[in-house]
Amino acid sequence: MATILPVSPVKAPPLEKQTISAKLADHLRDVGRLSSADVAAATRTAQAEAHPQPAAGQATQETTVVEPAKASQLDAVVKNAEQHETPATAAAHMAAQDTAQMPTPGDILTVLAKRRELKITPDEKQAFIHALVHNTRMRLPFSLCGGGVRGIIRSRTVPESRAIIARQRFELDKGIIVSRLDYSVRMRSMCMAAQIEEFQGQTYEPLKGPLLPSVKPDGSVVEPGWLEWIDYWAKQHEAVHTMLWNQIYTFEEKYWRMIDDAADQDFWHPAAST
Repeated sequence: MATILPVSPVKAPPLEKQTISAKLADHLRDVGRLSSADVAAATRTAQAEAHPQPAAGQATQETTVVEPAKASQLDAVVKNAEQHETPATAAAHMAAQDTAQMPTPGDILTVLAKRRELKITPDEKQAFIHALVHNTRMRLPFSLCGGGVRGIIRSRTVPESRAIIARQRFELDKGIIVSRLDYSVRMRSMCMAAQIEEFQGQTYEPLKGPLLPSVKPDGSVVEPGWLEWIDYWAKQHEAVHTMLWNQIYTFEEKYWRMIDDAADQDFWHPAAST
């Protein structure tokens, strides 16, 4: 059963969300594609229609608008893992509640995912089978910019997933995470700490223990040993941070698709993956 993070949803006028959905559907039908700029434009228009500017002198209520173009891709990733116990599962439930206040990135990216064909190569399937047979992590290399940027992404262990979920809950409870942007950066950085094995020739060890906080006999608390790596990845330049997250995003899509396809006895040529 999926773990649900304790987040209080903030309800938004349903008409605004319906308006955005209608505009996006019309755009897809007329143009045949949907970019982040299109999403942002539809959102601004719907928000303007749902929340017209007050007349001069009229009192206003301060609101916070989050640009969907900057919203996390996390929701789309975790839709492939909703049947599994992962940090992404918990994050999906949080997002499902929290995004009631804005156009759901998960809904938008689900539309995009349906238009995208996910390619899984024989080498990637072989890496997946090797990980299953030997009960080890799956590792997939990536190469960008004509080979100028290289690295390796690895899968998480169950204890690492539990540790990430526990840390998310702790930071929400303590007010370390106070916005969707905070949540997005922290969640991405935690996954990077767990899943980036190599980047530009530098190797990174798995999450350092203890994975969960513990209490000594004298009452002092021993913090998890991997917290410094959250800040390490969070301090990277925005382009690097986003690029690495995109690689984890693609890795997760393929990883959970292969888990689902594993039941197919013709695994090397599953129709859903070709």
